[in-house]
Amino acid sequence: KQWYQRRVPITPGYPLFRGGVVQKVAIGNGFIVGSYEEHKKQVISAYGVNRTLQLGQPSENPLFDKKTWRVEEPVTQLRSGRAHTLGLTESGVLFGWGSNNMGQLGFSRTTSSCPFTYFS
Repeated sequence: KQWYQRRVPITPGYPLFRGGVVQKVAIGNGFIVGSYEEHKKQVISAYGVNRTLQLGQPSENPLFDKKTWRVEEPVTQLRSGRAHTLGLTESGVLFGWGSNNMGQLGFSRTTSSCPFTYFS
């Protein structure tokens, strides 16, 4: 198996990023995040492990899920760490989600994980 097949189980034919041309992609440990445009709206979709909100929203199944949501403006940068993701919009607004166990999202370490949040 390839490394990505072990970390993020990809089901053949599963529409990971449905309906639009993928503009940005970031890969973490066991999850993948992408941004694309759908019906003239910016969309973020995340797929994989979600134990520490790596997919930006809570899940009933933290071992394997897919989450999709709209953002207000185009995403110019998208980066993932081991269990968190940060993004930047066209106007410079920073957003992020996931694990904060080492303060990587800028919160006190007492906040261990964070759902999708705009920071500025």
